[in-house]
Amino acid sequence: MSSALRRAAPFLAAALAAPWVAWAVIRGFALDSDHPIVAAISFTPYMAMTSPIPVMAALMLRRWVIAVVALVAAIALAGAVLPRAADSDNKASADDRGTTLVVMTSNLRYGNGDSRRVMQLARDHDVDVLTLQEVNSDTVPRLDREGAKRAFPYRLVQDSPGAGGSALLSRRPLRAAGPEDLTGARQPEGALTVPGAGRVQVKVTHPPTPVSEPLVEDWRRLMRDYPGPRDGTTPRILAGDFNATLDHREFRQLLDRGWYDAADATGDALKTTWPTTRRRPELTLDHILVPPPIKVRSVSVHTVLGSDHRAVIAELVLPAKGGPKAGLIVPEQSIDRVAVGMSPDEVRGTLGKPDRIVRGSVSDSPDAGTPIHDWVYRRRGLKVESFPTKRRVTAVETTSPEQRTANGAGVGDSESDLQKKEPGLDCGEGGSPDDRWCISGSMSEGEPQTIFELRENRVRLVRVVVVR
Repeated sequence: MSSALRRAAPFLAAALAAPWVAWAVIRGFALDSDHPIVAAISFTPYMAMTSPIPVMAALMLRRWVIAVVALVAAIALAGAVLPRAADSDNKASADDRGTTLVVMTSNLRYGNGDSRRVMQLARDHDVDVLTLQEVNSDTVPRLDREGAKRAFPYRLVQDSPGAGGSALLSRRPLRAAGPEDLTGARQPEGALTVPGAGRVQVKVTHPPTPVSEPLVEDWRRLMRDYPGPRDGTTPRILAGDFNATLDHREFRQLLDRGWYDAADATGDALKTTWPTTRRRPELTLDHILVPPPIKVRSVSVHTVLGSDHRAVIAELVLPAKGGPKAGLIVPEQSIDRVAVGMSPDEVRGTLGKPDRIVRGSVSDSPDAGTPIHDWVYRRRGLKVESFPTKRRVTAVETTSPEQRTANGAGVGDSESDLQKKEPGLDCGEGGSPDDRWCISGSMSEGEPQTIFELRENRVRLVRVVVVR
């Protein structure tokens, strides 16, 4: 080493190590409070990945103290980032039994995301709840043209020009829920009842991008105002584009209130979600937050053409109502002779419906006291998952020919009439080729379900059933 380099070595080593050391201090002590540090802290994974550079440079320059300081910074950054690639206790194990709820979130970039791709993902993954951000007045109609109206008949939509609108779509009946939104943001929240698991609330999230001082203040206010993980005894799920990573102080403070990140639970938190359309370092801004004792079976991210965000899909396991394993009936059969442990081919052979995805079973001719078995067979799964709860019909009302449902459906209607009048109608074969039945409504506990019995393509009898 020349004398000139020897004299300059301490300054070179210190100057090179300073950015990583400063970054480690800011990240470790949660000092990311002001612009532009709030935006910059998102890139912590990249700083962790490159942190060996100042260590090696200090060693080559024989600056041992600086090398040690740089090494401590590298270890601190690695400690903040590497756990995201490992499973946590919140990942569902083979022994965790319960009801599956699949949640998907997608930012559609001013409503320009490919509707066909969104619905393809929803069908392929048997999505139960879909949260959308950057929804304008044309977004949901375009999704409906690709099958969303039938797949997700229940929805809360708060569209808006630009990036401010959001929507919450569900397979099951959905009601507006949660506290009044004091922030003015259009981020709906809804409550649905999941058979065997009870009531769950899901909220769409989309705070502004913290890239200026005013936006940082709005972003921070929204992050602090998001509701807690429970509304009384009802668990709440947050899903959306948070414009935040696990390195942001406000996001970690949100998690400290009783949430965990679904991707972090499965070791997928380093999978990036933005951007997909520009050549810049990618970040993980889209999240699904879940409270214990809900667990996560899997998380995946998927590109949606027309959007600069990837969609996130989480398969959650909700504990059975009354306890994580309460009420499971294994290996009892359903009334259609479908049993836990059957393969897809066995299910198809038993039901004789090779193209249907089976989600549950109810008696065609229920009487008060008739046992009801809920069960799930999903396209992606290899086995029937479970019979969450054995319940009974508690009320049966047979309507007279002149009576109509709230949607105007009744005796004499054709199946095509029913499809137009009743959202989310599910139809199946009856006891003979001329008989069919159609069901409107969920099998949720306490929720009325309307069963239309058809003979020669005309409704001949209507029953309203309540299961508890």
